[in-house]
Amino acid sequence: MSTDPTLLTTAEAARKLGISTSWLKRQVAAGAVTHTRFGRAVRFSEEQVAAIIDQRTQRAADSNPRPYSNGPEAPVRRRRRRTVAG
Repeated sequence: MSTDPTLLTTAEAARKLGISTSWLKRQVAAGAVTHTRFGRAVRFSEEQVAAIIDQRTQRAADSNPRPYSNGPEAPVRRRRRRTVAG
């Protein structure tokens, strides 16, 4: 850890993450992302930005996915029949 941490504003952190500031502000308000608060000012360290990336990283669930399988585990979708009044 560095001795002089650089803190980013919400706009700077959002820009670094490639997301909107409004999304990041909603996540802060919900308590879903780690951040540093000085009164009403919200700041993010480089480690906290990296933690946001780690929290949102999607891992592969299976090494052999079958997205177009018609096997028994695939849900069957049926159309509703329209009734004609008349």
